[in-house]
Amino acid sequence: MVYSFKVISSTSLFLIMISCLNIAASQNLCSNTVCSLNEPVIRFPFRIQNRQSKSCGYPGFEISCGSSNETILELPFSGKFVVQAIDYDRQEIRINDQEKLPCRSNPFA
Repeated sequence: MVYSFKVISSTSLFLIMISCLNIAASQNLCSNTVCSLNEPVIRFPFRIQNRQSKSCGYPGFEISCGSSNETILELPFSGKFVVQAIDYDRQEIRINDQEKLPCRSNPFA
């Protein structure tokens, strides 16, 4: 009886340790990251494509790093924009038009 209790205790401890290691490893994969030193910090709900797992960000909130390591956000039907800053507390993102296209007219005007 004592022997089986030790085996169960050892097995339980081992499984708990493995679970903790898996949690720590997954958190490391989703740690804050940047495209380059002076670029905005990227964290959930965003993720950097090809650098972080899809589980690190919300679907549709993918960020990429440009050829000069600038932070790029692509919006459907609008194009690519350079991310200047992200304020996670205020839920604001400041972007610049990478292609510097003229302003689009309002079709409802």
